[in-house]
Amino acid sequence: MNTAGNWYRSSIFAFALLILVISLWGCTASAPEPAETMQPAPAATFTAFPTHDPGYERITFTAADGTELGGTFFPAEGGVTVVFTHMGYATQGSWREFAERVNDLGFPAFTFDFRGYGHSFNDGMLLNSDWETRNAAYAEDTRAAIQ
Repeated sequence: MNTAGNWYRSSIFAFALLILVISLWGCTASAPEPAETMQPAPAATFTAFPTHDPGYERITFTAADGTELGGTFFPAEGGVTVVFTHMGYATQGSWREFAERVNDLGFPAFTFDFRGYGHSFNDGMLLNSDWETRNAAYAEDTRAAIQ
């Protein structure tokens, strides 16, 4: 073999070895300490649902399968009752301000928690169920709220 070929192979080997050493060194280095000037996380901006508001009525009701659910009724003289169902991992408290505005317009409003959220019971089985089973249970909760 010629000397230039050996030098080329040796250079590539040395370069690969250098990259390996640098990457292993980076993996073993400890993380830097957090800076003292880090800002604290901002406070939550949602309005917590009160335990009691004069004029609002806390209600418990039962779904067709016997699950006890919790809701809040905002009474008014007129019209149809507007029923609010919360989204995702929220609770009925996420609709409170909007329910109050609808109520101020003269409509009764009703917010409630789906089973397993807020003031509603959950036996733990639903959380381990597939989406089809959960959605069917939430539909039953909504039917019970409407009734």
